Amino acid sequence: MNISHTSWLRHGLAALGSAIAIAAAAEPSTPAATDAAAKPGGQAAASAAKAEPIFAHVGDQDITLREYSAALADAMRKKFYHGKPPEEEVVALRREVGQSLIDDRLIFKEAQRRKVEPDEMQVKGTIASYEERYAGSPQWQQNRERLLPGLTRLLERQSVVARMRSQVIGSVSEPAEYEVKSYYEQYPQKFTEPAQVHLLSILLKVDPSSGKAEWDKAMEEGRDIVKRLAGGADFAELAKVQSADASAAKGGDMGWLHLGVLPPKVQKVVDALKVGQTSKPFLVLEGVAVVRLVERKPAQLMAFDDVRRRATLLRWQEQRDDAWRSFVGGLREATPVRVDESIYTLKPAEPGTKQATTSAAATPATGSAH
Repeated sequence: MNISHTSWLRHGLAALGSAIAIAAAAEPSTPAATDAAAKPGGQAAASAAKAEPIFAHVGDQDITLREYSAALADAMRKKFYHGKPPEEEVVALRREVGQSLIDDRLIFKEAQRRKVEPDEMQVKGTIASYEERYAGSPQWQQNRERLLPGLTRLLERQSVVARMRSQVIGSVSEPAEYEVKSYYEQYPQKFTEPAQVHLLSILLKVDPSSGKAEWDKAMEEGRDIVKRLAGGADFAELAKVQSADASAAKGGDMGWLHLGVLPPKVQKVVDALKVGQTSKPFLVLEGVAVVRLVERKPAQLMAFDDVRRRATLLRWQEQRDDAWRSFVGGLREATPVRVDESIYTLKPAEPGTKQATTSAAATPATGSAH
């Protein structure tokens, strides 16, 4: 489906706005709190102004319900844009979003402790790309000054987290050959070339909107082609004259194809053929097809020497992923976390709605993140 430039721009800005809304919801203070703190008795007033429902306490940091709601709403739009999702998937997503916010707090806090700085050049480059992409958008120009500070903070935070990850996984050395060989032997399916078939085809083109008469005519022509082939006619010559497929110029030769890449209907026909056998004509989306199976290649485990580098990279990536999970797991274990579990049962709401401001208090228990 085509989307106009204006529509695409609008969707792009909406996505950008969602990201900044999440970042804004994560801000540690509000104008009301700042103003209150400047007045007599300011600390108490500031505390009152800042008091809002909390989703989770992560060490000495709070994640507000407003921030969680914004992140959940954004995740819901991205994952379930096509319609109403199954309830069990929504429940899983609520917890996934919550854990992601908690982990982000933990990682960013540790990165600050280690004095990890954002990649300022990358941040500026990303902002410049936004400037260029939305230069012709009145909506961007109108909101640019308001959006840029939040966008910059968001990108800097993402950069710090990315650099923290790079530090952790960068400490993992390339696996030794014996580890790679063991990995290759443990997961042969990762290094097995799928079964393949060598096919010839003839396609008799029919417009999908054509009536029954046109389809019947093509099917009858297909039967005639099969009879001529059975009588000794050359497949390649018939394909060059009769076929509307892109392979016609090569005599209908489709070359070697991995099983699984063919449409299910074609795959079913091919599975029933013996080598050298020609199919009966059958319907496909583009018309009527006739195929001949030239040869089969069974699935084959590739030699270790041929996949050594790929096996090394796959094993190395797994080790780096394990190192990162272990790092985040350690932060979870070392940091007391209290989560208001009741929020996971609430329907997602926009920040500021009644639902988003009347949550039950956070559970008093402490421990690692759920």
